[in-house]
Amino acid sequence: MGRVKVKLFANLRLIAGMNEVELEIGDRATIKDVLDKTVEKFGPKFERNIKDTKTGELTPFLIMIGRKEISSVRGDLSTKVFDGDEISLLEPVGGGVY
Repeated sequence: MGRVKVKLFANLRLIAGMNEVELEIGDRATIKDVLDKTVEKFGPKFERNIKDTKTGELTPFLIMIGRKEISSVRGDLSTKVFDGDEISLLEPVGGGVY
């Protein structure tokens, strides 16, 4: 057993009402396990922001384990996480003024 810190940004931060959360993980935990635990903790509104409501597939967002980048779309969600890892969930941000 171990613990990871999940840092939240943009809408995910607003929905969760916090910048980060620590989660307990098992010895063979993966990014998918961490995402599932995060959804379990923050509920359906959080889930709707990371998954397509029709297909259940993850929407495009960036997952970082420390400084290693994993895409929610093409990334390997079976990537192992370890005690003490820091995981960041960043939704795509667009816009701006020309």
